[in-house]
Amino acid sequence: MAHTIPREEQASSAYEFAPDRFKDLGTPTLFLRGGDSPPAFKAAAEAVAEALPDCRVVVMQGQGHAAMDTATELFAEEVLGFLGRDP
Repeated sequence: MAHTIPREEQASSAYEFAPDRFKDLGTPTLFLRGGDSPPAFKAAAEAVAEALPDCRVVVMQGQGHAAMDTATELFAEEVLGFLGRDP
């Protein structure tokens, strides 16, 4: 998958966050953030949560940016709880 990295980097560098684009989004959203993630990630999470009308932010304490890989049980528990399912 290494061949996709340049394309993904280019796309993320070119992306411009426009909060108004999301003001009418009616989809409930779960935003999982690692408590040990870099401060810039916290600021980004807050901006996204503010832009999404129905957004729930969960801070997973003791986790970094890749909790889906490093704390799979915690990650799954949060997602399943958000979906209204038992973990």
